[in-house]
Amino acid sequence: MKLCVTTVVDGGFQRYTPLFILSLLTAYPDYSVRVFVRDDIGPELAAGIELLGGIGDWQIIAGALDGYPKCKRLGAWLRYLLFTRERVARHFSGFDYVYITDGDMLITRETPALHVQHIEHMKAIGLPYSDILRHDDRRVATGLLFASQAFIERVGDTVGWYDAEFRVRGEDMIDTQRKSIPDERLLYQIIRDSGVGVPPQHMLEDDPLQERLSDPANCHEQVFRPWHGMNLGAGFAKPELNMIRLDLPYRAESARQIATLIATPIGKACTELLGGRQRKALARCVGAV
Repeated sequence: MKLCVTTVVDGGFQRYTPLFILSLLTAYPDYSVRVFVRDDIGPELAAGIELLGGIGDWQIIAGALDGYPKCKRLGAWLRYLLFTRERVARHFSGFDYVYITDGDMLITRETPALHVQHIEHMKAIGLPYSDILRHDDRRVATGLLFASQAFIERVGDTVGWYDAEFRVRGEDMIDTQRKSIPDERLLYQIIRDSGVGVPPQHMLEDDPLQERLSDPANCHEQVFRPWHGMNLGAGFAKPELNMIRLDLPYRAESARQIATLIATPIGKACTELLGGRQRKALARCVGAV
């Protein structure tokens, strides 16, 4: 089984990339990582590339996402446009599965492993990918997509159509307040338009604190959307998102693994590449364990 974990970063999100790669390949050294960078490689990421060296199979791919208009946080949308047929052939054809995640995640080891959880969830929902719809009425997927090659093949033409639209319409496609495709709604529309099958929806009243939703042990249930660690960007903006229910063993274990990682020499060095407020947020999120 070959799994590639991928994301797109631009602007200030580059500073998260070294710690993202380090956490993932520490937790799962047999996975591969492909990070697409929209802008020029900045100083924090350049320093991180030197630090990471040969820790595993990872690549920073710059220049592969040219030709789009300059729009704020375009990277959040472009990660769902990675599955054009040309990009798949160039970057993903050798993998059995591709997991699209956030570029500010810190991934930790879980039991069952990340890929096992999502493969079991695919079986539970009878679809060639693992995701759910969010609990509200916006009709959006969660944004964290585990895709099989069957899914990637099925959505290729649809992704190609949206990719062409983004190149022409640009900011008009990204007006999240009015004309609107929020990035997670774009993923939903790709799923819907391709005919691959829409996933189940999370009902908040059934699980208000999202305890069952994100528990790795529940990967056989239809409504399942794991964290796989800590969202550092969310922890910066809203630390309580990462700190709620640390009495739950799987969340406490993630925090312990991250605390151990950032105490290592390379972990400390990658943490130093974050901004001061991000470092304080990280300390708050793991400081409760």
